[in-house]
Amino acid sequence: MSRWVLGLCLLVACSSREQQPAKKSSGSAQGSAPATTRAKLDWKPLEIEKQPVQQLRAEPKYSDGTFIYMGGSATTASGSYGLFWKLENLEWVPDVGRRSLPNGSWLTNVESQGEKFVLSIGSSDAGGVHLSTFQTADEPIEVIAQIGELRFRVLVFREGERWRIARSTDEGAHWKTDPLPMKGANVASAVDPSGLHVALAWNDGEKGRWLRIRDESAEARTFDGEALPGTMTNNCANEMLWVATAKNTAQRLPYGEVHTFPSPPTIVACNSDYALVKLADGSAKLCSFECKPATIPNGEPSVQTLIDEDLVMVEQRGGALAITRKGVRTEYDEGGVIQRMQLLDFDGTPVLVAYGREGLDPTRFAVIP
Repeated sequence: MSRWVLGLCLLVACSSREQQPAKKSSGSAQGSAPATTRAKLDWKPLEIEKQPVQQLRAEPKYSDGTFIYMGGSATTASGSYGLFWKLENLEWVPDVGRRSLPNGSWLTNVESQGEKFVLSIGSSDAGGVHLSTFQTADEPIEVIAQIGELRFRVLVFREGERWRIARSTDEGAHWKTDPLPMKGANVASAVDPSGLHVALAWNDGEKGRWLRIRDESAEARTFDGEALPGTMTNNCANEMLWVATAKNTAQRLPYGEVHTFPSPPTIVACNSDYALVKLADGSAKLCSFECKPATIPNGEPSVQTLIDEDLVMVEQRGGALAITRKGVRTEYDEGGVIQRMQLLDFDGTPVLVAYGREGLDPTRFAVIP
C-alpha cells in the first residue's frame, strides 16, 4: 500500500490528555510563579491531503527499548488514516479501525448499524481491509486494548457496563470470550506501547483491585486480579498506569513500589517512569522507584504532560497561551482560534496541537522550545 508523505517538524504523541480550555489562572498551593518571558510559537498546519486533522491518537513504537517512530491514527473529514511519524516527516495510509500492539498485524472496528453496535475483527493486506463481525450488542462497544501478534492474541473491550476479554491461541482463527470482574466506566486502564501488557484498576465496593493482562493470558482460566492497599481515589495513564488510594498510597502498575504519604495524594501527571504527586498538606513529590521533593508551578493548565521529570503546562487565557517548561513561564499569542488542545510527547520533545472550529479553522501544531 503506497504512502503519502507530509513534511512535518517533530509531530508527536504518547498517551496524552486532551482537554477543553481552562479558566483563568489562580495559583496552586505549592510552587512559585516562574519568571515570564515573551516569544512566538512556530505554528504549522496539521493536515492530511489538505484536510485538517479532527481527531488524533498516537502510540510510540520501540525496538529493543529504543524509540523508532510514532504510530497511531488520525481522522479528517475525508476518513481515517494510519500514521507513521518520524522526526521531520509524517507518513499516512488510508485505514479503518484500530490496530493491535505492537506491530498492527490485526485490527478491530466498531460501528453502529441501526440500533445495534457491531465489533469486527480482521486484517489488511495489499488487497484492502478484511473484517468479520465478532460481537453485536444493544449497548455501545468500546475497545480498550488489543495485544499479541503471533500465536496468542488478546482483546479487552466493554459493552455498556460489562467488561469482556476475548483471547485466541491460534493466531486469531478461533476466539473465546469471558467476562472480566470489573463493571462500569470508572475503570482505569493503560496499555504498554510495546504490547507487553494491559493494566486495569477499579473499585469493588470498599476495596480497590487491579489486574495485569498479557498476551499469554490467552491461556488463563481466571481473571480475579489483586488487591490495592485501599480504594482507588485517582489515577493517571500514560503508557503505564499510576493509581492513588484512600490509604494515602500511590503506585505504578503493573509493577512498582507502593509509596505511602503523610496526607492524601493526587497524581497530577505521569509517564512510564515518573508520577508527579500533589499532597493534601501542600507539598509535592516526584515518584519513580523512590519519591523526592518536587515543585508544581502555579496555574490552572488547559493541558499538561510530564516529560521525563519536567511538568509542561499550557494555560489558555485572554487570547494568549502561557506555557511553563523547565520552570520558565513564556507567554505566546494564540495565533488563531483554539477550541481545544493536545499536548504530546515525541521522545522527550513537547508538541502542542491546537484545534479550531471544525470546518472553519485549520488544525495546527508547534514544537514547544
